[in-house]
Amino acid sequence: WEVKLARLWQEILGIEQTGQIGREDSFFDLGGHSLLAMRLVAKLKSAWGLDISVRDVFENPVLAALAEVLQTLSESQAGDHDFMSDLADAFAELQTLSPEQLDDLSGSGQSVSPIHQVNNKQ
Repeated sequence: WEVKLARLWQEILGIEQTGQIGREDSFFDLGGHSLLAMRLVAKLKSAWGLDISVRDVFENPVLAALAEVLQTLSESQAGDHDFMSDLADAFAELQTLSPEQLDDLSGSGQSVSPIHQVNNKQ
């Protein structure tokens, strides 16, 4: 959960370099504010299907603490999660990859970049 959350913080906070966010970093110390916290919550709800509140972010601003909250929520909401939601999450993650990264993931030596083309048409 920490790695996934760090990637999301990186996207929302506009931190370009990977590895800049540590498990003891605070969302607000890294430049987060209430509007970005609302964006974070919206993304967690839409992309991961987690019913989290802005209050949870304010009460748990440190990455490790918020990741623990997310894990607890995920486990308690596990019955609500379905296959299509998992598939949507996986596809959303694939859409963030470059064509070269997708080709590397396929391991077949064949281009899988049409996935990337679908993303660019939306």
